[in-house]
Formats: sequence, structure tokens, C-alpha cells
Amino acid sequence: MSGLRLVNAIDMVRSLGADPATATRDSVANELSEYVKRKGGKFNYDVPTKLLKPGFEGAICEVDAIARCEEHWHKAGRLHCAAALKSVWPHLSANHSTCYARSFAAVQVGAVSKRGVFVGSKIPLVRVVARQSLLVVPMFRRGHRLAGKQIDFYLSYLRAQALREGYPNIDIEYLDSLPVGEAGRVLQVSRASERNSYTLDFIDDRLDVYVKAVAFLFNQGVGDKPPMFTGYRVLSDDEPSLPL
Repeated sequence: MSGLRLVNAIDMVRSLGADPATATRDSVANELSEYVKRKGGKFNYDVPTKLLKPGFEGAICEVDAIARCEEHWHKAGRLHCAAALKSVWPHLSANHSTCYARSFAAVQVGAVSKRGVFVGSKIPLVRVVARQSLLVVPMFRRGHRLAGKQIDFYLSYLRAQALREGYPNIDIEYLDSLPVGEAGRVLQVSRASERNSYTLDFIDDRLDVYVKAVAFLFNQGVGDKPPMFTGYRVLSDDEPSLPL
């Protein structure tokens, strides 16, 4: 069972529904109550995610990169990680860039009962193209994905966090590896600057709805587990705390 003290940004956005503008405390709480019942995935996409940087830099060839995926500890993970990497490889090899590794971030978006509620963002690198800095955001999941306005909100949220960290002119490159068939993939590349964007005030309002839904569930005895910050840098603010 998953906890709600730290939730991946993708799952936070999914809890807001197909149109984040229509989300209410109760609708978000319903989505999150289903989220906490889910078991964790059998494998992750850490291997292809870590290979994005050397791929963009031309430091590894496709054959060697795919071989790394096929060393994955989980049998199904080998197949799906390799398929995900194959889908993005033409884009990597055609856009060799100077890249900088970026640690994952757990950002406090509110507090309940004087303890933080965090959203985790997994942005593995920044690449620089003609003096333009791009946060590279892969979407390798096969299930529990984002679509339409959810993607717009997700990228707006990530861009807002970058702004608050002191990166006012950065753009986001979204590498959406779409599942096709049993193990096939098709890559769609877009940038936040090319999509519909949401204002900071709108994002903060939606995060307030999200935190109120989390507080509601905690009051029902659901999802209040200590966050696991391993692998994350923690960005914490003095957020007002909602009572249980």
C-alpha cells in the first residue's frame, strides 16, 4: 500500500482527473484512495532513465545501451526497459548535447498535522541546445499515464518548480514513449513552451485542493505513512498546516 506523504508528480496530477480545473477535494480523495490500494510495480525504468544522459552525449552506442537494459534484475523489466530506450534512441542520437545530471526532487506542497506533504519529481538531466536549457522529462510508464490537459498541467507544474528554484528561462522537453501493442513503443516529443500552460496561481490553487484531499484521507486513517526520501533532494518550505 502506498503512502501519501510523498507521491510522484505524475500520480498527483492523475488524482486531479482528466481536467484539473474541475477537481474537487472529494474527487481527488476518491482517486487517491484507489492509488493507495495499488501495489508497487514489479520493476522500474531507472536503467533507461540513467542512460538518457550518455545517449544524448554520444558516450554510449545503442547496442551497448540496450545490453544494459537486458541486464535488468526483473525478466519483464528487461523487455520493457529495452523497448522504452529503443523508442527514444533516434531522438538521442540526432540531438547530441551537453548534459548535466539532475537529482530527483521531493517538493513540499503543503502540510497536514504539522508534517509535510511532498510531491516527487523525477527529472534526470538538463541538456543545453544553442544556449537553451531543457529539463528532460521521460514518460516510460505503460499504465497509469497522463493525457491531454493532464500533460499540460504536469509540465506547467514542473516549470513552476524550476522557476521557484531560480531557473526562469528553462523549458521542458517531454519524451513520451507511447505503448503500442504488447511491447512496442512510439515516441512523441513536445516542449512545455509549445503546449497550453497554466498560471502559477492556478497551479497553487490545484495543489491546495490536492493537500485538502490528502488531509481528508488522513482523517479517515488512510495513507499517512512516513515518506521515503531515498534518492531525493528535499525542498521544504514553511507551509501552513491543515489539522486532521
